[in-house]
Amino acid sequence: MDSLLLERPNQTSSGYEKPLDINLDFLAGSYKSKTLLANLEVIDEDIIANLDKVLEIKPDLYEAWYNRSIALVNLGSLEEAIANLDKALAIKPDLYEAWFNQGIILGCLEQPEEALASYDKALEIRPNKYQAWFNRGITLYDLGCLEDAILKTVKDWTFM
Repeated sequence: MDSLLLERPNQTSSGYEKPLDINLDFLAGSYKSKTLLANLEVIDEDIIANLDKVLEIKPDLYEAWYNRSIALVNLGSLEEAIANLDKALAIKPDLYEAWFNQGIILGCLEQPEEALASYDKALEIRPNKYQAWFNRGITLYDLGCLEDAILKTVKDWTFM
């Protein structure tokens, strides 16, 4: 089992200053790792630095690439976040959360056609996720496809 010493900021509310020994799979593999690190008062730059250390050891951990993308979004680095999601999806192409988040980010980057394709991939994986259907409908509306936004999205969603 690989582990990594994570460095805390100089002082936390609990007063500890020593590094933490954390299991790599737990850090990178848990979608709650950001919450864990937030509770340790680690900021997004620190999360990225620590995930970079994980990825040096295990570059095929899709969870690390996914969690890194979340931290990058929080820092406003949307293009880099997309690149990280692409790396996660190259390893695990059926990762619904990555496709869904990619759609959101591409929408923010004013790339609605690409966002729509991401939502379609997300819905291939999990067709019952109303959030993806909703965002897909909004994206169709943004593209001026009003009839598709209303009729096709509602028709496809109501069978569930």
